[in-house]
Amino acid sequence: VVVATIFCILLMLYRRIAANLERKIHENTELSRLQLETKFALLQSKVNPHFLFNTLNTMLDVLRKEPKKVESMILNLSDIYRKTLALPDRSLVTLEDELELVREYLEIEKIRMGERLEYRFHVNEHLRQTRIPPMMVQILVENAIRHGLAPKKEGGAIAVKVDEREDKKLVVAVEDTGVGIEPKPSYAGYGLACIKQQLKMLYDTRALMQISLVPSGGTHVRIELPYEA
Repeated sequence: VVVATIFCILLMLYRRIAANLERKIHENTELSRLQLETKFALLQSKVNPHFLFNTLNTMLDVLRKEPKKVESMILNLSDIYRKTLALPDRSLVTLEDELELVREYLEIEKIRMGERLEYRFHVNEHLRQTRIPPMMVQILVENAIRHGLAPKKEGGAIAVKVDEREDKKLVVAVEDTGVGIEPKPSYAGYGLACIKQQLKMLYDTRALMQISLVPSGGTHVRIELPYEA
């Protein structure tokens, strides 16, 4: 009887371990798939004919008068491609690397949009080595330009803010002064849907993303996630 009982207990433990292992394998597979899809989504936005057409047009417009700007655009564009293609398989990147990618992207858009675009960063300096999901801030900024500032004749400003709460939660916020979010679920689009899935897989219920209208006009996106040093 004792042997049978021990056998049953071991069998139950084995089944539980096997089930947990299968779940972990599934989660890792899903995360890898999501990382590839997110990387593809960003690459797709970069090789999109519309994006390249606008960038090349801007280069032609300023080539004779301001060749230094064209040189800057080429360097930033090539660096963005290089960094995006070389993103590591691991699930997190440093905040510093992510913000550098965002800055390069904004510099291209700044030359293209001119005075229609202003941007600024407010970053708690000791958080720069914090690890976050790759391309998270980049996608938020791209959405702010595409859906918020581009449709607005006079353009506007984007603010990227990174700080921490007392409970060791990292707070990343991207705010624009654009046309504001559309009152329909489809506004989130593929990019934000990827971020939501990524946060859920990495942090379960410990992370959240909120999208809201700014009273003075524009959109505020706020992400809170556990501090990952």
